[in-house]
Amino acid sequence: MGGTGNAFEDAVPPLLPRARRVARQILANQALAEEAVQEALLRAFRFWSARRGAEVWPWLRRMVIRECIRAIGRETAGRRGAPVDAPSDTPEDVALRREEYAEVRRAWEALPRRSSGWRSVR
Repeated sequence: MGGTGNAFEDAVPPLLPRARRVARQILANQALAEEAVQEALLRAFRFWSARRGAEVWPWLRRMVIRECIRAIGRETAGRRGAPVDAPSDTPEDVALRREEYAEVRRAWEALPRRSSGWRSVR
């Protein structure tokens, strides 16, 4: 692992601010974003040699995005799709977000169900 580790250590640290920014934009939660970036870095280190010459930033960004998706899945698994509250939200923010979620959910459920006569656009 001699040269592989050094190449990783040279290429990845300058990309960390961008990786953190992407994760924060997706997750809107600093703690979850940091965790997702750490998991992505572990995966990137593990699979560094399998990169096959791909550009580092797009490859790492893809890993960060996938980890963010996993984090969202873990966060919402027990809530059955309820919105995730940010730690800095006030009780009023949380109540408004939940009301909006309930309103959207009611509107979604009120939509007519797809019948066999409808076409799918692909």
